[in-house]
Amino acid sequence: MRKNERVISAFLIFLFFLLVIFGLSRTKYFTGVNSFLEKILTPFQSATFRIFNGFPIFFDDPKSQELKKENAELVKELINLRTFEKDNKALKDQFQISYPKSQKLLPAKIIGAPGFIPGISMPENFIIDRGEKDGIKPGQVVVYENNLIGRVKKTTQNLSVVEFLSNLSSSFTARVITVKENNSQILGIIKGRGNNEMLLENVVLSENIKTNNVVTTYGSIKEDGSGYPPNLVVGKILSVDKKPSDLFQKAKVKSLVDFSKLSTVFVITSF
Repeated sequence: MRKNERVISAFLIFLFFLLVIFGLSRTKYFTGVNSFLEKILTPFQSATFRIFNGFPIFFDDPKSQELKKENAELVKELINLRTFEKDNKALKDQFQISYPKSQKLLPAKIIGAPGFIPGISMPENFIIDRGEKDGIKPGQVVVYENNLIGRVKKTTQNLSVVEFLSNLSSSFTARVITVKENNSQILGIIKGRGNNEMLLENVVLSENIKTNNVVTTYGSIKEDGSGYPPNLVVGKILSVDKKPSDLFQKAKVKSLVDFSKLSTVFVITSF
């Protein structure tokens, strides 16, 4: 302790001496000896630099460094815990859904979403951590609970690119859920418009569709197993465009799923 006090006292005296010389060196009386002073003071400057970089009391407190390290570890553990809880909740919620059947679902984590800017834009595609080695194939449908999320576009050994249902190239048959006396169905074609928006087209003008009506997949499974299974929720109607002069009416549709809160989705591996 006394040794540290002596070092501090010596350092303060030395610092005062340097400040006095520096001040005098800026006057006209010392302009001719600046070069000489620089040569003399260079070793002291070097020593001062070493003191500032190696003096633990002021600049490199081991306890402070250890505390910062512990805080960083705690933050890391908290993030991991929250991610684990979120994934577990997704799994629990999904397996409580009776449709699609849980034994036909493969959980996958979203690890990338090119072009996704929260609050500004929605993704056209996203990447999951499952691929060919997991039995994933192009054309397989991706869901969250009973909501349609998209379809597998292409795969590698370990990853897959999923086309979001509002992708500009997305198009499939859908139906509007309404109460009808004759139990007939209101059918149309869903077409992706990007940024989480879709358009329901080819709805007969005589049909009565309204805002907030729920839209589901009609079912379009092909012989090779590709296509969309029936009764998956596509979204809800935001607005209806109905003109007497047209043959069909159309409506804007938006997914019920907030993509920004998704971390885990599920691939339907069989029907």
